[in-house]
Amino acid sequence: MAGSLQVPQVQQVIFVVDNDENIGSFGDMSLLRSLWVRLRIHCDRRQAVEDAIRIMSGNRLFRRGLHDFFAFLVGLRAAGVAKAIVMCTGATDAHGWVSFLKDVLEAWFGEHIYDLVIDGQQLRRWHERQGSDAIKNSAFVKDMDMVRELLGVAPHFPVVAIDDRAENILAHRGLAVGVSPYRVPLDFRSACEETMAPESWELYVDVLHTVYKPADVTDPDTDVALEDAVERIRRWLYPSSPVA
Repeated sequence: MAGSLQVPQVQQVIFVVDNDENIGSFGDMSLLRSLWVRLRIHCDRRQAVEDAIRIMSGNRLFRRGLHDFFAFLVGLRAAGVAKAIVMCTGATDAHGWVSFLKDVLEAWFGEHIYDLVIDGQQLRRWHERQGSDAIKNSAFVKDMDMVRELLGVAPHFPVVAIDDRAENILAHRGLAVGVSPYRVPLDFRSACEETMAPESWELYVDVLHTVYKPADVTDPDTDVALEDAVERIRRWLYPSSPVA
């Protein structure tokens, strides 16, 4: 892939990537992990990460094309085009979910991905400081000037943001790539049976998991949102280059 890329239209760019419903369907997994934490299950983080990867892979919670998507971004960083790859999520890391998901994603991919992580608490504090609204249409507003400030780059530095709520991306000065929400249910009962004794989870299993309407569920076999996102980014970066 790298050999087909020519000189980009920008010298460097920051990539900002959302999590849930963007690169995967992670809501149910966060609930399962909350049970692990509450019930003091999986105190060994390495084992917890391995079990999460197995469960998430088996339930198709990683979006189709995610490995190639990460490889594309990491390749651009190695080539000097991507200054940083940033995780920016409305989820909170108050109980360690966001940092745990980062570990899961990087272990699943097989190498380091993220240079910076921004969670919902940080987003809310930024908006409080700016005197701006943190939420619009039931989702966080993500101001890319916050990313620039945290990375210590100039106000005009271009950002490419990939998000299922791209309409809430502000001041990217580059590209906002919207993707359709990815919603795939976790077989919560089976996941609990795999990792916990029945007396630990039977009181929770029927109330914790997300209930999707059939029309809202994504077909993981036909979904091409991340493939389309990569092509859109490539065409924006290299407008005069043939697509590989």
